[in-house]
Amino acid sequence: RELPEMTSPMPHAKLCVLFVDDERRLVEAYADAFSDEYDVHIATSAQEALQKIRQMRNVAVVISDFHMPHMDGATFLQEVMQHAPLATRILLTGTAGVEGAKEAVNKGQIFRFLTKPCPLAQLQDALKAGVAHHCLLNAERMQTTHKPDRPAHYKRAIELQHRGMRLARDPVEIVEVPYEGTA
Repeated sequence: RELPEMTSPMPHAKLCVLFVDDERRLVEAYADAFSDEYDVHIATSAQEALQKIRQMRNVAVVISDFHMPHMDGATFLQEVMQHAPLATRILLTGTAGVEGAKEAVNKGQIFRFLTKPCPLAQLQDALKAGVAHHCLLNAERMQTTHKPDRPAHYKRAIELQHRGMRLARDPVEIVEVPYEGTA
């Protein structure tokens, strides 16, 4: 069944996405690939990313590499949980085995675990699903933290739910991103 289009007096702002990887060329390529649809931020270290998250008002999705200097991706995403609990967390890795993956998921409550090199279409699908998850979490939060005598908040929560569902089922446009470096 098709969902009705939701209208709002304010145009939709792009949702914020943060890519974190110590390979600068890779995060810059991701920024180029996704900047038309999202407000993309990049960081080349966990420390830089945490500083950006503290300054951001509302980050929807954080996608991090697992192997980075000074702080691994699982530990970093656990920190993200403290500063941006509604952000959807996705982990990319080229080397973590089953034990590493299990630890990462349990430690940072990871939404998706992807392997490198990750095809852009797969990353885009995970990103859309992550945005939809973030919108649903926000809608739930709005419904449980606001009194029923405030219908405007409920209307906005329903709009966020519908927006998340539309994002999750939109067709995927594939953009090739060159990947150079070690997995």
